[in-house]
Amino acid sequence: MSKTTEPQQSGAGRQKINVLAYGFDRFGTRLNQVTIELEDMTIFFVSARESVSWAGFDLVVFRAGTFLRQDELGRPVTDRHAVLRRKKEFEQLFRAGGAVCCLVHALPREIEGRRDSEDAKEALLSAAILSLCGVQYTLHKRDITIQESHVQEFASYLSRFGQTFNTYEIPPKAPGAVLSTTADGGAVTGFELYGRVFYLPCMFPSNTWDDVTEVVKTCAAAVVRYRTRMATELPGWLDELPYPEEAELAAQLEELEEQRSAIQAQLEGFRDRKKLLVTQSDPLVDAVIEVLDWIGIATRRDEKYHEDLWLLDPDGLDLAVGEVKGLGKNVRRPAVNQVDNHRTELGLEEDTPGILIVNTFLDASSLDAKDQQVEPGVARHAARVNVTVIRTLDLFRFVCMVFTGEVEATELLDVIADQGGGWLRIDGRGVKLLKNDKDYHSDA
Repeated sequence: MSKTTEPQQSGAGRQKINVLAYGFDRFGTRLNQVTIELEDMTIFFVSARESVSWAGFDLVVFRAGTFLRQDELGRPVTDRHAVLRRKKEFEQLFRAGGAVCCLVHALPREIEGRRDSEDAKEALLSAAILSLCGVQYTLHKRDITIQESHVQEFASYLSRFGQTFNTYEIPPKAPGAVLSTTADGGAVTGFELYGRVFYLPCMFPSNTWDDVTEVVKTCAAAVVRYRTRMATELPGWLDELPYPEEAELAAQLEELEEQRSAIQAQLEGFRDRKKLLVTQSDPLVDAVIEVLDWIGIATRRDEKYHEDLWLLDPDGLDLAVGEVKGLGKNVRRPAVNQVDNHRTELGLEEDTPGILIVNTFLDASSLDAKDQQVEPGVARHAARVNVTVIRTLDLFRFVCMVFTGEVEATELLDVIADQGGGWLRIDGRGVKLLKNDKDYHSDA
C-alpha cells in the first residue's frame, strides 16, 4: 500500500493533513479500510508488515509496543531492524516539520528476552524516541485513571481514553508543554516537545476496528488543532532583520548540518559493508570483494570454471582460487570439495591454496544463532585438501582488527599461502587456523 502522492485539499482550499496510523494490526485489530477521509485530514491505516516510509506524512500515530511480539514460546521478541529503520524515519520526519504521536498504556523499562533483559530504549521505538528527547519515564504498578488536562484541545480525548501506567520527567528547559498530569498535578502523564513529539496516555476500550479508529481520529484531531493554534506564520522579510548573533548561529548550524551529512554518509558506508553477513550469490561475491579491497587485498574475477574469485599476492600474482557461498545452514564438505574441483578444472597443482568464504546461517535471528563454529570434521577435510574456510563473520572481524591495528591485512594472505587449509577462526581470542580435533580441544 502506498500513500497518494497528490496533496489532499480541504473544502476551504487548504492542504489536508496526511496522517499515518501505523501498525495497529499488531495488537489484533483487523484493518477494515485503508483510509478514512475527514474534513481537514486523511488517515491512512497501514499494517506493521508494510514498508511505507513514515517520512512522507505530516503526522504518524502509533502505539507503544508496536515493534514487540512474542515468539513460539510466548517470549517477547523485538524487531530490531524495524526499530532502527523507523527511528531513522522519525528523525527525517522531525527535521521536515512533521509530528509523531505515541499512545502509551504501559511502557516498560526493560524487555525480558530469551536470555536476559534488554534496555527498552534499544528495543522499543517509543522508548528510543524518549531517550533522544532526554525524557525519563517511570512504569508504575497501578494504572493512573484520573488525570488533569492542561491543554484545551486534548480535554475530550483525555476524558475518554486517558489511562496509563507511565509518568514522565521532562528536561527543565525543553521547548514544549505538559498536556496532562495526575489529578494532584504532581506527575506528568502526557506531553509534547518541539510541537512535533506527542506522548498521550491511552487505554483502548477494545482492539476492534470501531474503537481503534475512534481513538486515532480523536487523538489526531487534537494534535492537529493544537499544532495549528501554536503555529505562527512569520513573514519572510523578517529574515532581512537579523539579530547580531543570528547570522553567526545560522552559519554554525549550517556547518553542523554539513558535518552531520558527512557522518551519516560514513555510517551508511559502514552499514553497506556489512552486507557480506546477510547476502548470497552475486551480491555476496561483490560484498566480499569490496571488503577485501577496503583493507588492501586485491582480487580478480575470471570464472573460467565457475570459480568466484582469485586472491592476489602483494605483487599482483594469483595466490589462491576462491569460492564464495551463502548458506541457510552450516558449511559442509561439498562446499569445500567445490573449491578443490575448481583446482582440478583449472589444471592447478594440488598445493595451490584454495579459499572458501561462506556466509553461514543466512536466516539467523540473532548473532548467537549465526556465530556457530565450523564443525571439526569439515575443518579436517579442508586441511586435507588445502582449502582455508572463512565465514563472512570471521572476515568481518578480521577487517575490524586490521583497522584497530591488531593485525596486518597481509596476515590473511600468509595464512592462506603457508598453513595448508582448515577453518580460519577469528574472534576475541585472535586469529587461529583450526585443522584438527587437537586445535579445537586446546580452546575448550
